[in-house]
Formats: sequence, structure tokens, C-alpha cells
Amino acid sequence: MDKLNSSLGDDVFFSYGAKLVIDYVNNKGWMAPLLILCLVMFSYHLLDFIWTFMKIRHIPGPIPLPFIGTLYDTKFMTENTRYIVRMRKEAGSIFAVWPGMKPSIVVTEPQAVRQILTRDKIFRKGEEYETYFSLWFGKRGLVTTTSRDIHRKDKSLLIKFFMKKTVDTLVPKMIMDADNISDMFLSKNCGSIDITKFWHQYALNVFGHHACSYDFSKDMVLGDEIINHVKNASIACGTLMIFKLPVFNFNPYIDVMNRARRCIDEFCRKEIEKRLEKRRLCEQDKIINDEPDDILKALMDSTLSRSEIYEHMNTLLAAGHDTSASFGGFTTYLLAKHPVIQEKARNEVLSVLNGREQLTADDIPKLEYLYCVLKESFRIYTIIPGLPRLCTEDFMLMGKIFIPKNTTIYLPLTVSHRDGDTWENPREFRPERFYDSKIGESCAKKGYFPFSYGPRSCIGSTLAMTEAAAAISLLLTKFSFTQDDTFKLKIGLFGITLYPKEGLRVHVKPLNIKQTNEV
Repeated sequence: MDKLNSSLGDDVFFSYGAKLVIDYVNNKGWMAPLLILCLVMFSYHLLDFIWTFMKIRHIPGPIPLPFIGTLYDTKFMTENTRYIVRMRKEAGSIFAVWPGMKPSIVVTEPQAVRQILTRDKIFRKGEEYETYFSLWFGKRGLVTTTSRDIHRKDKSLLIKFFMKKTVDTLVPKMIMDADNISDMFLSKNCGSIDITKFWHQYALNVFGHHACSYDFSKDMVLGDEIINHVKNASIACGTLMIFKLPVFNFNPYIDVMNRARRCIDEFCRKEIEKRLEKRRLCEQDKIINDEPDDILKALMDSTLSRSEIYEHMNTLLAAGHDTSASFGGFTTYLLAKHPVIQEKARNEVLSVLNGREQLTADDIPKLEYLYCVLKESFRIYTIIPGLPRLCTEDFMLMGKIFIPKNTTIYLPLTVSHRDGDTWENPREFRPERFYDSKIGESCAKKGYFPFSYGPRSCIGSTLAMTEAAAAISLLLTKFSFTQDDTFKLKIGLFGITLYPKEGLRVHVKPLNIKQTNEV
């Protein structure tokens, strides 16, 4: 490439490094465009990194390096929660970390978290939902849609099914499911048991009845298939999101998520076809259709497309049952570790029963201490450990911290829920803290947001608390739970939800109900 040297002119001064590049280009002419492209890309990303760093340099945090950010501290990936706790002590309640070339502003200050979750027009769900979650749940489900208008429209369609009045009608079925499934999983297998098996089947059954009037306990093979697909897909989706892996079809994690989605889509397809056929026959024979008034009916009667219905059902059956199962499992595990608290909750249930065999919907609100146990369980083991958001415009957080447009925000709820500045003895399981303070399902002052907060808060919070209370109250009258000293809890690293890597083993022993009542 003599032309290159001559065209630049002999009188132009080149640095030694530039001369090396030109010599290489002269000798490897066909590689010149590739080399130039690489240099341009390198320069672009380096300048973009510097420009981004300058925009948020006022926010404290570890110093990032080009291309790897703060990943040079491996604990950011391997011990994420401990890393955030340490950085909070060093940098304060709002700080920046860099999982690569782009920063993430970590916010643990309760009032700032509340402001972010309530200002959903500015802080919307970002690329994690559009790029990764949508591979499984689609882009129309309540969890994944990033459009405020679509979310509000779809939430208004489904909200009646999650109101207390509707949820109360499910309580007898919840208790019956808990009774039958506990007989299958616990009564016949007393001793050291992985309690999550009961909770996954129970939660899937509750959502099956609620969403599409389907009894999964009569089709255990399908139930187990869905449960296993959901577990695997949750880990796959979390791994993709944390490491920001490419979403090519040959990626094995994509295949895991596709299999989960196809499984539930096929189940929904069959249920929809059954209903359409029944509607056709009823119209043909001019007879009244006794189709249940459930979520699937509401979705079918709406203007949603078939694929959009699948996405909503995937969200409800997969995300809904998985989070509820984890919640119930961790609560039972905590009760097994704390026999005094377990006995206090049991005595409350027996007192409310007052000699009767089953609770009613009217009894559930009377279980005040049990509800405190549930809230404290959510605080100790926050099922959704953190929430990502995207700042869509320049914003002054709390009127004093500038957040540039297109900045990722991360809200580590687990850290907020165990903050020693907010909670006394935060690692101690003490339900009384909720009883004394009368804290509800959320508390902005305490930074307690187990179901998120604001317009994008979980639609199923009432259902989750009620189904857990119904099942645990039933279990407490049938069994006692004690700690398995040989079991060591290991939390999975990469799931969407908080999940025990090797289950939750507790010792289960049947109770003599008559003797318990006499006591």
C-alpha cells in the first residue's frame, strides 16, 4: 500500500505506533479494512465509556476500568448481595457499579426506591425485560410489558380476579388442595422431606384453578413437567440476564426457555380449543354455556390475539406459581428453625378454629400473628431479590442526585429488607416486629417492598398472602416441622427468583389433632 504513504505526504509527522500500523497495513493489504474497523470500534467504545463515566462521576462507587467495568472484583458476580452490602457501607445508600461498559446505579435509600417505583413513566422496565424475560413470557404479559398504557389496560382487564372479594371465594378450594396434596407429599413420607415439592404442586394447583379452572392434582405428570420447566427456565433466564449473554437460537439457555414456553403454550392451546368447541356446540344446540368465569375466559373474550393470551397465561402459571411456591417453602423452613414461633402460630390457628376442622375466608384476616410470620419471611427471604429499571429522561432523584437519561437503575430489595439502619437485628427472624409496628404489605418508610410498589406492583399480592396463610394454617394443624441438622441451605445464584439450590429439607411429623386441641 505505497499509495497510502504517498497520499499522506512525506512532510506529515507520524508517531512510532502509527508507523507500525501503516507498515502492517502495507504488508497485509486485505486486512486493512478489518484493522481500521476494529480501531474505530475500540475508539468508539472507549470514548463512550469515558463520556458515560463523566456524566455519573458525582455518584460514588468503585472506579471502573474500560470494557470490564468493576468486574475485576469477582465477588460482584459470585457474591452479589454481599458485594452490594459492602459497597453500601463504603459508598452510601446510592452508588454506581459497572457490570461491563455501562453503569448501574444501585439504590437502597427507601424514599428514593419509593420515588423510582412510583414514577413509572420516567423509570420504566428496561432491556432486561425486553431482551431476556420476553423470550419466556412474551412482550404482553404483566411482568414483561414495558408500555405503561398496555400494562394499565391489561391490568384493568385482570384486576377483578385478584381483589380480596374474589380471592376469598378461593379459600375453601385452597384448604382442600393443601389437605389433599399434603397427604400425597407429607403424610406418607414423614421424616426429612424437601418441603418445596409440596409447595410447588400446591401453588400450581391454586393458579390452575384460578387462571383456567384446571386441577393439576389430577394430572401430576403434566404438573411436574410444568414445574420442572419453570425451574429450569428461571435459572436460564437469570443466567442470560446477569451475564448479558447473546440471545442467538443456538444458545442452550434459549432452548431451555423455549421448551418451557412451548409446554405451557400447548397446555393453553388445548384448554382454549376445548372452550371454543363447547361454545360452538352450546350456540348450535341453543343451550346455556356453563363456562367458568375465570381469567382464561376474560382473556378469550377480550381483543387479545391468541399469542397474547398465551403470554398472559405463561406469566400467571409460571411466574405466579413459582414465586408463591418459593415464598411458602422458605416460610415453612423458617418455622422449622424456630419452634417457639411455630407453636405460637399454631396456637393462633387453633384458637381461631375454636374446635372446627377448617378455616373459612372470614377466619383468614383473624390470623394476625401468622400474617406477621409471612411478612417477616418475605423480609428475610425476598423472593424477587432485586428490580431493574431504566431512567428514560434526565432526572434529579430526591431533588439532589442527577440521574442521566438511559441509565440503568437497580433496586436490591434483599439488601433494603436487611438494612441494619432500618431494621433492628435484621438477620433475626422476629415476626413481632410487624405486629408491633402494624406494617402492611409494603412500607415506604422502612423500605419494605416485597411485592414491589406503585403502578407496577404485583397484581397477585393478596392472592399470594391468602394462599400461603390458608396452606400454612392447614399444615400447622396436621404436622410439626423441625430443623434437619444435616441440611445446609444453599441459595441459587442465577435464578429470576430466590430459590434454594438443593431444596428445603425439614423434618415432618404428624400431629394428633385431638391432643393438640386439648393442649
